[in-house]
Amino acid sequence: MASDTVQTFRLLKTGCNIVRDPQDPKSIIAIIEFTKFSNLTQADREELNFVSTFLRKTTKFISYVKSKQRAWGGKMWGIGWRKSSDEDQIAGRYIKAFEAVNAQAYHDLFSLSGRVGEIVGRNFKKLAEIPFGSNRELMAEHGLPSLAALEYGEELTESDCAPHLTFTTNGFFNPPHTDDEDVSKYAFVMFLPTHTKDGSLATDEDSYDITAPDLPAWVCLYKST
Repeated sequence: MASDTVQTFRLLKTGCNIVRDPQDPKSIIAIIEFTKFSNLTQADREELNFVSTFLRKTTKFISYVKSKQRAWGGKMWGIGWRKSSDEDQIAGRYIKAFEAVNAQAYHDLFSLSGRVGEIVGRNFKKLAEIPFGSNRELMAEHGLPSLAALEYGEELTESDCAPHLTFTTNGFFNPPHTDDEDVSKYAFVMFLPTHTKDGSLATDEDSYDITAPDLPAWVCLYKST
């Protein structure tokens, strides 16, 4: 019964947590770190707010995942370079068709992707330097472009660690699954409470239902392969 299984769960909501694999004590499943908004510097807040509002603005130029096999509720979006190549589909960056009049707006917005990649990469490296380095080495070895690269062939920067970034809105959730075909063993996740209308950080508890005392959260997942 699901109710019996839930009784074995443990709620994580504060501090830094190392989650080990119960079937393999030498293996780590995830590193999860919660940070209080009150402990963030003004510069930290501005950077995270830049990331969250930037991602919200990109939804004008990209389509959310509509496959019921990948999304059961809410919306998931992707920017950067496609995660995989499917038969009869064009390889390249995530983008949807839009009118030529919006081309300059697209260029102006996505030219800021480098700052997003730098902020995300720096936080990933700070939390888990070895997984960060492993991801970056894979990109260099296979000639993978960074999520900020608007053209194929651009040189990687010191903070580049992924060719794409996915983000979710509207209470997204999907079916349990494993990414067995991914080349990388690691993933980095950031959980940020944001306002739906513009993606700005929701730091005021009076205007946002924050049940955990420590937010935002940074997670490094060690994916099974």
